[in-house]
Amino acid sequence: MSKKYYMPNHLLELGDMPMHQKMLHMILWERADCIGFAKINWEIFSGMAGRYSFCHKDIAELHPWVWPHGVGEVFLPNYLKIQTPTLSKTSRSCGKIWDELKNRFGATRENTAPYLLFLKDKGFRHLAPDIPDEYSGEGPKPTWYVKHEERLKKAQEYPEPSWQDELLTGYRRLLDNYISRAKNITSKSDAEHEFYLDAKRIENVQSQIQQMINDGIGERIIIQQINQAIDKNRLFVYTPR
Repeated sequence: MSKKYYMPNHLLELGDMPMHQKMLHMILWERADCIGFAKINWEIFSGMAGRYSFCHKDIAELHPWVWPHGVGEVFLPNYLKIQTPTLSKTSRSCGKIWDELKNRFGATRENTAPYLLFLKDKGFRHLAPDIPDEYSGEGPKPTWYVKHEERLKKAQEYPEPSWQDELLTGYRRLLDNYISRAKNITSKSDAEHEFYLDAKRIENVQSQIQQMINDGIGERIIIQQINQAIDKNRLFVYTPR
């Protein structure tokens, strides 16, 4: 079993809560998997505590150190950051963590967004471990992220085409999908490759849709193509026959 790391002055960090609740936190910490999830087993927990019998109220009292997650499971928000302050994308020692992040959230070394969005939704984004070439939204923005924001701003300012209302509405939905995806970028690789958005890409999309119009393709078919691009979360592509 790998070594467990703890918060500095672990019990003091938990504040003035009763000792049996601090004990429960320590038990959950010991039983957590590599990314901070622990299964609840009241019989085992109470057996480890001697005469005290734990219950769901004790879990609730551990907030914000412990967060209920689904049925019979809890999440310890700061666990992974303390165990692995820097989560390397290349080190073999982090392989098991990446496997678990993929199993749990669908997150990978190339796309950490599902995991980071989970933390953000729970209000724990600041507790993510440092990931090289990732920007957490906290602290100074790295150069690559500043460039990404500048490109995104120019894309949003790109002039809108003069199309019929229904087609223009479909185009706006496509653009909103691109912008939403770009705003969720956290990694340098995404910002520089697949998920980036700039004025050139907006120009390209508009040109392809205009080409479809020029080729006599009906509005209904064009909107279907737009909807497919949104549903599949991909760039709009039209190849003239």
